Amino acid sequence: MLFRSDREDALYSTISGLVNEYWRANPKLKVTTVDYLADPGAAQAVKARYHLDGPNERNLVIVDCEGRFKPIPGDSLMENGPPERVLNSRELEFRRRPVAFNGEMMVSAMLLSVTSQKPARACLLTGHGEHSPTEAKAENGYAKFTTVVMQNYIQPDLLSLTGTNIVPPDCSVLVIAGPRSEIPTNELDRKSTRLNSSH
Repeated sequence: MLFRSDREDALYSTISGLVNEYWRANPKLKVTTVDYLADPGAAQAVKARYHLDGPNERNLVIVDCEGRFKPIPGDSLMENGPPERVLNSRELEFRRRPVAFNGEMMVSAMLLSVTSQKPARACLLTGHGEHSPTEAKAENGYAKFTTVVMQNYIQPDLLSLTGTNIVPPDCSVLVIAGPRSEIPTNELDRKSTRLNSSH
């Protein structure tokens, strides 16, 4: 895991603490920090190795496993609220107000993506009035659930058990999101058989 950053950046200590927590949990993980202001030569080597050509690719966490890598912009790890005015400022000035740190979720997802050959699979049952995984209504949050699933390197797929369809053998988790009609017995039997055989 590589942390390419400016040590004076406001997020530096937060992200540095996070990546060091991963290292303490697994000492086999190698953590390297490159300060592109103090060591521009090392920064250029990182840019070349990971094909970083954008002008704003500065504060990054790069997760690398045997040549499979994912760069994560440091700013994306922090969720910001509406800008707020800076008090006691002589000029009109606004700053971003951080409201949530999503670093652990995003870095964990990237670690899974570079260490796994393919994503796990979540099957979302359909055909009985289940909630749609793309619904964005605040009261059910199924679209947000789907986003979190994908961020954790799990591929969500719709599944219908009508006819002779069965739960696929590579289904890691079966999601039944609030069906509005009764699920037929033959479909329940197919789900039960699959779940029992997976233990």
